[in-house]
Amino acid sequence: MRFNTKLLAKTLLCAAVATTAGAAVPPAKPTGTYGTAGITSTGNFNLGVSINSGASHQSNDGSKSYSSVPFETPAIIDMVIKPLSADIGKDASIYVVVCTGGKCYQWTATGMKQWSLGSDGVGALEPYLIATLEASHHIQTEDLGAALSSIGVSLAGKQTNIQVGYMADGGDLHYSTRSTSRYDSEPSSVCPDGSAPVDGVNKPLCEIGGTYLSDVHLTNNFEYSLTSVAYFGGDNSNNVTLTVDPGVTIYGVGGQVALTLMRGSKAFINGTPAHPVVMTAAEDATGDVDTTSRSLWGGLVLNGNAVINGCSEGVAVCEALSEGVTATYGGNDDHDSSGAMTYFQVKYAGYAFNAEDELNGIAFQGVGDGTLVDYVQVYNGSDDGIEFFGGTVGLKHVLVVGASDDSIDWTKGYRGKIQHAVIVQTDQGDKMFEMDNNGSANDALPRAKPYIANVTALGSATGAAKGGLKIREGTGAKFYNMIIQRQTTAVCFDIDHDSTYTNAGTPSALTGNLTIESSVAYCTDGGEAVLGKDSSSDPWTESDWFNAQANNFEENLDFGITGDTDYVTESSARFLNPAATKTAVDVHTVDSWFDSVDYIGGVDSDANDWASASWTFWPAE
Repeated sequence: MRFNTKLLAKTLLCAAVATTAGAAVPPAKPTGTYGTAGITSTGNFNLGVSINSGASHQSNDGSKSYSSVPFETPAIIDMVIKPLSADIGKDASIYVVVCTGGKCYQWTATGMKQWSLGSDGVGALEPYLIATLEASHHIQTEDLGAALSSIGVSLAGKQTNIQVGYMADGGDLHYSTRSTSRYDSEPSSVCPDGSAPVDGVNKPLCEIGGTYLSDVHLTNNFEYSLTSVAYFGGDNSNNVTLTVDPGVTIYGVGGQVALTLMRGSKAFINGTPAHPVVMTAAEDATGDVDTTSRSLWGGLVLNGNAVINGCSEGVAVCEALSEGVTATYGGNDDHDSSGAMTYFQVKYAGYAFNAEDELNGIAFQGVGDGTLVDYVQVYNGSDDGIEFFGGTVGLKHVLVVGASDDSIDWTKGYRGKIQHAVIVQTDQGDKMFEMDNNGSANDALPRAKPYIANVTALGSATGAAKGGLKIREGTGAKFYNMIIQRQTTAVCFDIDHDSTYTNAGTPSALTGNLTIESSVAYCTDGGEAVLGKDSSSDPWTESDWFNAQANNFEENLDFGITGDTDYVTESSARFLNPAATKTAVDVHTVDSWFDSVDYIGGVDSDANDWASASWTFWPAE
């Protein structure tokens, strides 16, 4: 193999990266693939800059991403190379070129080096690494900023244009179109409203609240005190972008305050594995919280323009008023984007004004599937941990611990997706999942029918919780790879209302609108196993429904926990997958949104336990 240095004709990467020998500016990327994927030469490349290990990437249009890399935040180049079929299995050189500040640099095996073309339009490239090409070859670099800083180049306030390429032994060079990223300058020394910060517990403190009709950037040199409801944007007018940098903490002061994103605006909550964003109660700053603390502030409310149900026939665009805050949600765009949110916690939130007007830990209200939500925890939420009011938003890596009512709830025609979820009930709690289509009109359209995959739901050892899956009011749903355990005073499945049964079909002739596959459930009441409510007055029993479907088991799984201790205090055995021998559905074949899996439950192994990783919160053991 001779890939240490390669001279490349200007018709290849060197010419693509520079329009002239001195300018070193990559060519424009085709419209619609900026920062995501592009096919050049005859190879396929997907690349971008990520601050959170690839959970999201920076993109030009701001959807499913963040607009710029926060100041001094580590950022990697995350690339997937799909080589020509003839190159799969061959050793190849991988090239990385980064241009910024009018100069270009090649990232080599020994570090960054300045790179330019000679007067003849030819330049020498050295490989970043040599690899045996896979059909879909995933590579993540180290921190780009640190690599450039090592040769005296700062990215603060700058833009980078990045291209990658590969050359298999004896083959041509194949290269990507450019991916452009922006980097924030050093943050301001004043608060978002221009005022000076005051002394805080850990950092200078800025007060936020009221209505914001221009962009807001919450940087990590401050903490933030939410002293009244904060509304970001108008209702599909004066749309704004809320950006929250890694490691930011926001303290809610009082039960009725909430962070509220209005229709048309976007929130970019840019937590990282090492520095999650934390939204919590003011009492948390002084340590005045414990494992029973809840309802200390209002929570996070996200309003979007996706379709909801429940309006009268003939209404062109169905809309509804939010509970708890003054906002409207719903629309006609199921692909609407409310931004991107990764690695963040919402703690001690939720507030009940009355039985019909409540704030939850997080409320997704008419939020569309153009929104990215990945790695989110709600701890000790009240009323529900997470509630969906219609919409199509999808969530991955969802951790709900200690909800006072339902851990996950939906209504008004929710049709999104959830994968990789862990639910832990503690001293309070009602259902693990409570599922409605619409309580006032059970057959309202569009009917709720989310796809839920890879969930571990664990009941409380104290017996405080009241059930597993409550399926009612006409909802549909498709469940895959579920583990439902430790309901000690209630059933795993409770199906109610004629509309729900009719929509589902019968155990021997299911319609496909309400199904569960490759799942393990075990619940008890009075020491006796009770899979379903199994009422003789219902058209059919929950047990028959569960047992009629493929690869389902009623089995008491061993989580390595003894006695009556809640799971919260036993992290070493919390989510080890004891059902690893069960046959899973690879849900990526059901819908490409899902990750490919070969296991059931929310976590595949102790080694890959995302739900106990450093970005999460668990009380001290």
